[in-house]
Amino acid sequence: MTSTTHFSPRAPLAHARAPGTHPSRVGWHGDGSVGVVDAPLRCSLLQPGMRFTGTQRESTLSPPSLDDMCCEEGGVPGFEEWKVTVMIESVDMTNGFVCGSMTAFNIPNTRDPVVTFWEGEIISSQTAHRFLTGKWQATKQVDQEHWRKFEGFKKLGDIKSDKALDLHNHDFIFMRWKEREFTSAPKDCRLTIAGFYYICMHRLSGVIEGVYFDPWSAPNQMLTLRPASNGRRGMAFAGYSFN
Repeated sequence: MTSTTHFSPRAPLAHARAPGTHPSRVGWHGDGSVGVVDAPLRCSLLQPGMRFTGTQRESTLSPPSLDDMCCEEGGVPGFEEWKVTVMIESVDMTNGFVCGSMTAFNIPNTRDPVVTFWEGEIISSQTAHRFLTGKWQATKQVDQEHWRKFEGFKKLGDIKSDKALDLHNHDFIFMRWKEREFTSAPKDCRLTIAGFYYICMHRLSGVIEGVYFDPWSAPNQMLTLRPASNGRRGMAFAGYSFN
């Protein structure tokens, strides 16, 4: 979500294997070769019930780096900042689907928290979700500019085509989050959910970095989140799951 007075129509987001199986398909490896590729390994930090907390910053000047966002505790001159909590509700790594809720606090010119429901695409050679968005007014150039902001993407190179790269063992999980609707919003809410987030999540630390894109909103909007808990099971610990 982003604070703006310009609104545009929302586009809907389109979206089993037997337990214990690990699906594979033919796809493109990182070196350009073709072979059997697997779905991304499940991550213990991307599970239903996981809660993440952090901030979203909207630039009024030049953008900070994502590293600055992870380390900076106070506000940054030239930026509006508000606190954000994200709750993961459902994850399907095989089909590349994730959904949850996002709550924004202390939004400029808005008194009460704003809650939205979002659905996400997990980038994978196992599914139809690729780095090229192909919708929501995101061109190939827009995709390249936004994915390149993430350190985890740099090893993958440029987006030269819509090839299905093998991200099975990659240290990062790439996603797109698209807010579908407001589930709670005060009358004075000035937010729009016309855009979407490019998301990069580090598997081991659980740190999530996001860059918001909406051609009608302010540029350089960055989201930074860290894991806070693991739902009913208490605090979360990083790890992989092979089942």
